[in-house]
Amino acid sequence: MYTWHVTFADVPAVQELAAAAQARLAALDGIDLVPGRWLHLTTQDVGFTDEITDADLAAITGAASARLAAIEPIPVTIGPARVADEGIVCWAAPDHALTPMRDAMGPQVR
Repeated sequence: MYTWHVTFADVPAVQELAAAAQARLAALDGIDLVPGRWLHLTTQDVGFTDEITDADLAAITGAASARLAAIEPIPVTIGPARVADEGIVCWAAPDHALTPMRDAMGPQVR
């Protein structure tokens, strides 16, 4: 599955939030803690890898890159940590803060 991610490798506040949560969870068995460099916010699915050609992927990323370059940075609040189906996550708020970014990605993104 191809997806769009916002990464947090260079965002100290998010790294600190994750480190504090991981310190509290470190003693629990069966939890796979995500390294800080892999922390991300999944914003939108593009499609399954067997359904997207290399040419489609190049067109999608090219169009999205050009559109995203034209929008201002989007402030969001990350947290608090919550248990979800796939693990322990933090939500981005307000709920529709990322709409301008998703809109910039264009209609070709599923």
